[in-house]
Amino acid sequence: MASFKDICFTPTEFANLAKIDKATITSLENSGKLKTIRKRLGNSDRKMIPLEEMQEYFRGVRSGRHGDLSQQGLKPKNK
Repeated sequence: MASFKDICFTPTEFANLAKIDKATITSLENSGKLKTIRKRLGNSDRKMIPLEEMQEYFRGVRSGRHGDLSQQGLKPKNK
């Protein structure tokens, strides 16, 4: 049975889950918002995104949406 540390996603799977374009993954890597690893699958190395890094990305996205408004005491206009 695999542990949570062993679970990884391909960039295509991550893009589908995050509802982003697959091409933006490279820019997320370059900006430091997403970390990828190389994992050996069969006889080739694949770029993979660990579950922990994916959770960190979604935490950052969630806190960045209205986090800056709540710290200033302002409420979002759509609520």
